[in-house]
Amino acid sequence: MISEFQMNMKKKLNKALGFQKSHSTKQWVNKISSSKTKNNDENGGHDLSMIIARTRSNPPLELTIDAASTSSDDSIYNSWVVEHPSALDSFDRMIKAAKGKKIVVFLDYDGTLSPIVDDPNRAFMSDEMRAAVREVAKYFPTAIISGRGREKVKEFVQLGNVYYAGSHGMDIMAPPRPVKACDGKYHTVVAGKKGSEVLFQPAKKYLPAIQEMITELEEETRKIHGATVEDNRFCVSVHYRQVREEDYNILQEKVKSVVKN
Repeated sequence: MISEFQMNMKKKLNKALGFQKSHSTKQWVNKISSSKTKNNDENGGHDLSMIIARTRSNPPLELTIDAASTSSDDSIYNSWVVEHPSALDSFDRMIKAAKGKKIVVFLDYDGTLSPIVDDPNRAFMSDEMRAAVREVAKYFPTAIISGRGREKVKEFVQLGNVYYAGSHGMDIMAPPRPVKACDGKYHTVVAGKKGSEVLFQPAKKYLPAIQEMITELEEETRKIHGATVEDNRFCVSVHYRQVREEDYNILQEKVKSVVKN
């Protein structure tokens, strides 16, 4: 039987995630499927993953679907949902499966705790979402994992009771707590008023090379309108959501040349 706490938690999560549960997901799936079909037809059956990735990263577009295509689109969407079920829709099953086990919550940031936006610096999470994550973290160890820099994600989230993993896990900080031991090689202890925060940064020795790459990328992409380079400390992001479509290949080649060298 589902407890009152579990029911309340489910309601809070549903409310916080409300902006995600819209028809935009359906549009996104249909666009991807249409792009795959078109690209396969135009390229001898070969799937152009780069084009698919571009379609996925662009903002949702309003689609005009005629009656003849509606059935096919619904079938595509329903198939996608079967392969990617909503955790909230399966909440009761999850609770039953987790009985007697320790639950740990892992969350992405962009597109999960915040909406996808054109400007990565404005990917703000709502107060409702922040309250929901804070509540979850009271009962379960909760980690937010992102390709962004850890400090940037922490600045967005503004919670002290969660784990932050930036740079795809290359920069992890645990919530403040008493620390008994530290290996000293990859871990750093940062003392604070509420306890000690432990940093896990196994890629420190690569920081000079990463900074050099960032400088080169900024130089190579500065003439491409809309392209921006984000320093995530232990990894680098090249944003192209505001780049003109005709410049995609140019940007891609410039990034490849820097990474290759």
